[in-house]
Amino acid sequence: YEWRDTYQFEPVEVLPCARFICQNEEGWNAEFMTPSNALKGQEDVTMAIVEQSEMTLNVEIENHSKRRWEYGQEYAIQVLLDGVWYDVPMLPGNWGFTTELLTLPAGESVERGYNFNLFYGELPMGTYRLVVAGIAAEFEIE
Repeated sequence: YEWRDTYQFEPVEVLPCARFICQNEEGWNAEFMTPSNALKGQEDVTMAIVEQSEMTLNVEIENHSKRRWEYGQEYAIQVLLDGVWYDVPMLPGNWGFTTELLTLPAGESVERGYNFNLFYGELPMGTYRLVVAGIAAEFEIE
């Protein structure tokens, strides 16, 4: 008989072994990766890379709006493959961030460091972006 279950399966990235499925010796395997959602950040809040080391990104976040901007510790890394942004799965055992609220007053900026070694480890060469509360900054791994 014809199967008509409307259940949608979760993307591979929620599996504990997702990193091992999505990455091999040659780099990323887009076939098993989840395309990223469109960014839904504020147009008047920007983020730019100030300094990049092997596993750390220092960024400046600027709030050009007239309202305070709220965000948290959570961030994501995405990779650009054949013109499409994909979510990079975290390493096994890393499933969350602390939930404190961070704020950036109107008209101010802040410099923050993001050490992605803990959650993402070593990344293959490519174009990536750091995503924080819907805003992003691109960087390269060579």
